[in-house]
Amino acid sequence: MRPDKPPLPVDFRREGPSPRWLITGLLLAHTGACAALAHSLHVFLALTSIAALFHLGLLFRPSPLDPLRPRTVLLVSAAMHFVAWGSPAILSDDLYRYLWDGRVQLAGLNPYSLAPDAPGLEWLRDEIWPHINHREISTIYPPLAQYAFRVIAWAAYDPYAVKLVMGLASFATTALLLYMNGGSRRAATWFGLSPLVALECAGSGHLDALGVLLLTAAASLLCLRRPISGAIAVALTIGAKFLGVVLWPALVRRHGLRGLAWCLAIGVALYLPFIEIGPRLFSSLGTYATTWEFNGPIYPILEVLLDSSSAARVASALTMISVSIIAYRRNWSPIRGAAILIAILIALSPVVHPWYVLWLLPFAAILHWRWPFVLAATMPLAYEVLIGYQDAGTWSPAPWTLVAIYGPVAIAAMLEWRAAPRDSCTEQIPT
Repeated sequence: MRPDKPPLPVDFRREGPSPRWLITGLLLAHTGACAALAHSLHVFLALTSIAALFHLGLLFRPSPLDPLRPRTVLLVSAAMHFVAWGSPAILSDDLYRYLWDGRVQLAGLNPYSLAPDAPGLEWLRDEIWPHINHREISTIYPPLAQYAFRVIAWAAYDPYAVKLVMGLASFATTALLLYMNGGSRRAATWFGLSPLVALECAGSGHLDALGVLLLTAAASLLCLRRPISGAIAVALTIGAKFLGVVLWPALVRRHGLRGLAWCLAIGVALYLPFIEIGPRLFSSLGTYATTWEFNGPIYPILEVLLDSSSAARVASALTMISVSIIAYRRNWSPIRGAAILIAILIALSPVVHPWYVLWLLPFAAILHWRWPFVLAATMPLAYEVLIGYQDAGTWSPAPWTLVAIYGPVAIAAMLEWRAAPRDSCTEQIPT
């Protein structure tokens, strides 16, 4: 018998680096970035960029990525979330508003009618109050979010409790993607191992983690054509964050007025405990929608071209409405429709915080779109503005950040679009 031939060495040009080494580098860089948060934003930005490169290495390997077992995906994702949970919440102070809104409700007051700076609330002010952003306006968050804030404030009035709940919601989205994709590990790996996901959900405790979980579940139920449960999930998503409206074309197309009626009825019911103040429920949301600007990629161009911030916002809104009507008329699937509408919203919005990108990532992972994960890799550069804010108290983003964030994304999207006819992926519907 001829002796067995020795194994051939790995051809890195064809196979790419081993997933084991990529995951090891990802964990080490992510851990270092979280540890650096308390000491240096410069070091944090450098290390989180390195972690993102390792994550992109998993996505862009020449050979198909599916060697990771579901247990491995969940364990690595859990480790990344745990490391981020233990870091200080320096990148955002939104979670302090969450706790304050919960405290106001526990005191029997309406968070939609009273701003943190309102006279007569001195007796409620504590160590959380100085950290609240925009204390001059009342809350902008929808009613389901308010109920979540109330439960968290009642159970554990602590920023780390918020981070824990939102980290668990993000981890649950990773587990849901394992189910939605028929057992494939690609979508769960792409989403669950993203450094941005762990940083924004478990690290900063953003409410968007709960919204993304509900939106992913709602899209799954709409794909399965379950009218009542799908409508309930859509209503709950909107009740957590208004971005859930991106599913209205799929809801109405699949379930008609019945689904829409269920959604509206649940939405009204969620607002009932706060309804006594009438139109003032949305006054602070109007302030956010008409005045705030930060890190938008296309909106600044529209503002210059139209010579008016109001006209630029109207043009963006009309574009979103037009595309959603197209989604309805062409019967786009819930997953594809949500992905396209969220991508357009990010492109046209005057405000694009890093955690806004989270809404796009589950659907991009299912559709095998890589460019949104390039955006997730570059988006932490938006935190460069915190360096000047901490040093001098001025909120002034550096001019180069928009190019550094969106330039690679534009290139990746163009290359992926050109390659799509030769390397297309069909959408995997939940089963």
